[in-house]
Amino acid sequence: MKTRGYLRHLLKQHRAIVILYFAVSIIIYPISLLLQSLSREEWQSIEYAPSPLAILMVILGAVTPFIIFSFIYDKTKMDTYFSLPMPRERLFLIHFAFNWLIQIIPVLISNFLAFLVVNFITPATLLTDVGPYSFSQFLIWSGILVLGSVMLQLPSIVAILSTTNLFNGFVYALVLHLVPITMQGVWSSSITDYFGYTPAQGFADASLIELEFHSIYVLSSSQQSKGEYLLALVIWFVVALALVALSTWLFKTHKVERTNTSYMVKGFYPTVIAIYGTLLLLIMLNNSFDEFYYYSDRPFFLNNIFIYIFLFGFVVLFIVEIIRYHGMPKIGRTILFYLAIFAVALGLSFFLNTVVERWQITELPPRDKVAKVELTSADYQYYEGEEHKSIFVYPFGLVTNYSQVTVADEAAIDEIMNIHEQIVEQWLAWDLSDRSFEPNAPYNNPHLRLVYLDSDGDQLLVRTYYVFSSKHRQDLEEISGIELILSGEGDKVR
Repeated sequence: MKTRGYLRHLLKQHRAIVILYFAVSIIIYPISLLLQSLSREEWQSIEYAPSPLAILMVILGAVTPFIIFSFIYDKTKMDTYFSLPMPRERLFLIHFAFNWLIQIIPVLISNFLAFLVVNFITPATLLTDVGPYSFSQFLIWSGILVLGSVMLQLPSIVAILSTTNLFNGFVYALVLHLVPITMQGVWSSSITDYFGYTPAQGFADASLIELEFHSIYVLSSSQQSKGEYLLALVIWFVVALALVALSTWLFKTHKVERTNTSYMVKGFYPTVIAIYGTLLLLIMLNNSFDEFYYYSDRPFFLNNIFIYIFLFGFVVLFIVEIIRYHGMPKIGRTILFYLAIFAVALGLSFFLNTVVERWQITELPPRDKVAKVELTSADYQYYEGEEHKSIFVYPFGLVTNYSQVTVADEAAIDEIMNIHEQIVEQWLAWDLSDRSFEPNAPYNNPHLRLVYLDSDGDQLLVRTYYVFSSKHRQDLEEISGIELILSGEGDKVR
């Protein structure tokens, strides 16, 4: 059977879905821009980046494989498809290509129509904030839509080929899609509240953003994108090619007789459950890690929060195992499986919240690279109409009441770094229960942000501190020549 003829057959079979995808993609982007252009509202500025199409592709990439590969869960249909006069590998690749093309072609056509709308219909006054939409920019965004869209299909396809019924396919596809963002959540819940923590952008933390392929796909197609996620997209494209190879092998070795039985690919269910279960337990343990030490005089297993997390995790796993086995699982094996997952999660949580956090707290930039240090002290006050310009200072937000200076003197930089090190050592010297006062410190002590800059003005390290010591405050004021706002009443009472 020829590939072209089979593609025509699939197109005829799924023409309703193809028409729907064209309609939706055209409505949400070029027609939306057209309506904005025709309205000609003077206050309105058009953003013509294809982010809506990227979001649409994320949704379609998760759902469409279940439409195109629906025959996988039907023994009769599988027998028919597998009896076609073509190798299984080619049969899979044709279905995969068709699955991807019916999504990306409508999106690319919509993107081109939007380019025409912006350049030939939209008034120039509506483009003053974003500038002209060049053809090279259109090609770049189209390339991004194509490059990243391949990966969006694979979690669902791997889940379909590894599960035995539609319900399990949906559930495990969702889990595979959520694994990267859950890993981000684990990282954020463990090392984003250490002493000195300062978000990279605003109140958010963009660390490990490259790990979440849905996010970088959408962000790469946004108006603000400057190509910073292109390398991550290329890496994910390579990963996608590897997963296509894996999926081809799974399709080739697919066991029709295992449909609606306990498993399709041995080890798939426990592996996914173990990975995702560990990540979810890590988030719960990380968010409660400090609470464990409020009762540090008790053994770990007598801590109420610890017990609740342990029991909740076991109940959830037990329910999952019942669904997996279509009935009561083996109790002993389930308990041992859960104990292994919980032990790994507890060990990782301890490592992240002690070793990794301590490394983050004590980190200092290399002295030979530091050319300047920017010191900023601020409080919560913001005055509308104030002549003093406003700046963003974590955790206060936008403020006008602040003191700021940049120090370039070599001796002064040495002294600032020495005080910085002493502040950290003083905090680390306190026991865990004493540190529980730290979250309330902004109301009683000065707030100080240190930004270390290299000779090009690039940031090497940013840290924000509640300076407990009167001596440290006085020394910093003398070195910098600015007054630290909201000076406290002396050293921390211990």
